[in-house]
Amino acid sequence: MARKQAADTTEADGAAAAGKAGKVKVIGLAVAFAAVGAVLGPKLLGGGGSAPAGAAEDTTTTTEAGPVVVLDPITLNLADGHLLKVGLALELSAEAGGGGHGETADDDPTKGYAKALDAAIDVFGDQTMGSLGAAGGRDAAKEGLEAALHDLYHGEVVGVYFHEFVMQ
Repeated sequence: MARKQAADTTEADGAAAAGKAGKVKVIGLAVAFAAVGAVLGPKLLGGGGSAPAGAAEDTTTTTEAGPVVVLDPITLNLADGHLLKVGLALELSAEAGGGGHGETADDDPTKGYAKALDAAIDVFGDQTMGSLGAAGGRDAAKEGLEAALHDLYHGEVVGVYFHEFVMQ
């Protein structure tokens, strides 16, 4: 009987030791993952860290962005007979401040942007549904509109955004 108790005690001690070893492994893995996460996490998530050696700093000068004027959507005909409903938002330079090109501040912040809508009709009216739907087609047309607006408004409009873009 003493021998059976000794065997039971040895088995119990072995199971306890195995349980402790398992817990130590789990804790060790958790610590290892935490350390790897602390080192690689900011780099993988796009934050923190320093730029690689020899990387050029961004030295581009840009016009400081100002308010964004949201224009009501317009529906226009595309070159192939399809329709485009496009809503524009114009980002103005900080110096422009708003109120439209050459306009005084008014209750309607979109007043004075008829030229922008006319330019949109010109730029998008020459496009087809296929060309706008192709990879990069909408972006190319948007760049053309931005260039036209930059010229029309003498640098007052610094960005163009779509808040609606539906082709039918």
